[in-house]
Amino acid sequence: MRKYFILFLVSSLFMVSCDNRESDLGYNVSVWNTVVTKVNDVVGIEQSIVSLDGYSMFSQRGESAQEYIREAIEEYAKMDVKEDVVPMREALISYMKECDKLLDIYLSLSKQSVDKVLTEEVVEESYLHIESVFMEMEKLSEQVTLEQKAFAKKHYITRYVL
Repeated sequence: MRKYFILFLVSSLFMVSCDNRESDLGYNVSVWNTVVTKVNDVVGIEQSIVSLDGYSMFSQRGESAQEYIREAIEEYAKMDVKEDVVPMREALISYMKECDKLLDIYLSLSKQSVDKVLTEEVVEESYLHIESVFMEMEKLSEQVTLEQKAFAKKHYITRYVL
């Protein structure tokens, strides 16, 4: 019985000394997953657009996604995190800022559609800009993944599939 008690005591002390670093990673992954889902919900609207008037559909989802992202950036930037969380946090914040730029473009198309001033030329120019933003988002997404994996490896976290 004494062996089990000592084993329990040692494992308990180990768990307390680990600071539960999974929560730092878990928060980062959770925010990232939510951002990706919200952006995909907006981008998915493109398939439903059959005329210039259809771009007005971006408004509601786009505004909701942008509000979430801006609040998440502000909240995460203010969080007091340990030194080794900073690279992971900064990578995610950079990614979210790029998502915000993307949503700005979609919301601009939506506003112009509602105001009945949207033209095919504006749509073409916007999609060129969207393409460049998507390419930057892809690079930043890779950086987020690398930072998450490095953090997980450093803290021996194996429960997350990154």
